[in-house]
Amino acid sequence: MWVGALITDLQIPILFVADKGREKEIVTRLARVGYDNPIGYLEGSFAAWTAAGEEVDTIEEVTATDFAERFDEAGMNILDIRKASEYSAQHVIGAQNFRLETVLL
Repeated sequence: MWVGALITDLQIPILFVADKGREKEIVTRLARVGYDNPIGYLEGSFAAWTAAGEEVDTIEEVTATDFAERFDEAGMNILDIRKASEYSAQHVIGAQNFRLETVLL
């Protein structure tokens, strides 16, 4: 659902993670929105990757209340990943606007 917002280059190769049996559905959905270049999927889903001992990075999701409690921690970097217009309209003071497509280019 988010591929169009996260990956703006229709030609970029995409490797995706899918639950078993949903691979064809995902390829179809990608093609419907112009992404005709999937290079494959991770067989066995994310569980297979971690079971193989491969390295992973995670991002912890927190509620607004948890965030407010942690906000004053020393050295905290706040990355606002919304669109520039959303960031301009309102953001946490000190947050940096960080767009994924700038990393992918």
